Amino acid sequence: MRSINPLLLWNGHMSFIFCDADTKQIIDIIEDRRLSSLQAYFKRYTKEARECVKHIVIDMYAPYMSLIKDLFHQAKIILDKFHLIQHLSLMH
Repeated sequence: MRSINPLLLWNGHMSFIFCDADTKQIIDIIEDRRLSSLQAYFKRYTKEARECVKHIVIDMYAPYMSLIKDLFHQAKIILDKFHLIQHLSLMH
């Protein structure tokens, strides 16, 4: 299972961390989390490789959802527990 999340780096900008949610291994850190940058990054992988991804864990950042729908057609979106509970607690 893959997990993607924002990461605030020392430069004060939100970056993007891409890791294996099962092993907790970091695969890559991308300095820019804008949708256009993420699309360019993940298009480096073949369509066949992207189609093998079955689950992606994310927070509720809308560009991540767009990215998955556009490039990872077989992947199911799983909202991470922390952000889901945080969102629900803010609703009350």
